[in-house]
Amino acid sequence: MCIRDRYMGVVVYRMETVSDFLVGIDIGGTLVKVCVLRIGERRGPTDGRLEQLEIDRASARGQYSFHKFPSSDIARLIGFLRDEVGITPGSKLHMTGGGAHKFEAEIIKALDVEVIKLEEMRSLAKGIEFLVRRVEECLFHYSPQAGRIYLKNKDDFPFLLVNIGSGVSILRFTAYDEHQRVTGTALGGATFMGLCNLAIGESDFEALLADAEKGDNTTVDLTMSDISKGIDSPLRAERDILAVSLGRFRTGETPRREDVAKSLLNMIAYNIAQVAFLTAKLHGLHNVLFAGNFIRNHDVTMHSIVHAVELFSTAMDYKVDAKFLKHDGFIGALGAIRVQMGVMTPE
Repeated sequence: MCIRDRYMGVVVYRMETVSDFLVGIDIGGTLVKVCVLRIGERRGPTDGRLEQLEIDRASARGQYSFHKFPSSDIARLIGFLRDEVGITPGSKLHMTGGGAHKFEAEIIKALDVEVIKLEEMRSLAKGIEFLVRRVEECLFHYSPQAGRIYLKNKDDFPFLLVNIGSGVSILRFTAYDEHQRVTGTALGGATFMGLCNLAIGESDFEALLADAEKGDNTTVDLTMSDISKGIDSPLRAERDILAVSLGRFRTGETPRREDVAKSLLNMIAYNIAQVAFLTAKLHGLHNVLFAGNFIRNHDVTMHSIVHAVELFSTAMDYKVDAKFLKHDGFIGALGAIRVQMGVMTPE
């Protein structure tokens, strides 16, 4: 049962008994992201758990844990919900993402539950609002020299949210309850995985990130130093800038798999960053928040995005500030919990 409470000036509805829990599920094209809020139990479920992301809200009498599973293995999600979370027949499951529609019937049949599908943009908005307003050290800049530079949390409207999953959606926020999808691109995380599978026979995302971290894309890519002789370009002084992805690759050659993975990761990240930059400029915005499970707080990915945004900012004389969220891939799942809690900002 839920009771009414007030926390940091916000009216919330929290659970009364120590055994209660809330679950938020975001089913994407590649991954299922699950957030579990438990009251009184410190450990909770363990399958697919990312301990580095846990949020311990002692003052809110609960702990948020985060879990991920492949969308291709819904049976594992079902087993997790039944055996580890403790979902029982007749329960209500709050889900968001495209997979909430795709797998609704299968989940209902297996667990005998009621599925409540939440609008994806609303879940994202609620998740960002909670993180920015309630969780310290979640919003940061990234640089290859200093790493993560955590920022003081504040509402910084207007801004763009670039949500990078299997594909990419770009949303314009003027307030947490005032947002619209302005564009997107089909080039996303699933594109990266598909190209890598074709090129080097690997489709496991974590393995590809590990390969990219060890790779040298300049063995297969062309840079500005390769093509800029005699070309009048504001970027010609930046000799290591990516100019042509896989531009050095020739038939019959066998490049290192790590180099190909790095090249393809950069290709996707640079293209997304360019679309984000141009969208920001078109709408007169300077703050861009990059999130989604394609990023996963991975240094190489964030470096590529920041590098590209800085290059375009210089070339077009328009400053765009790229920021990241620690819980980048779980905003929708976390937001699904916040929707259930009935969070309402007082007037």
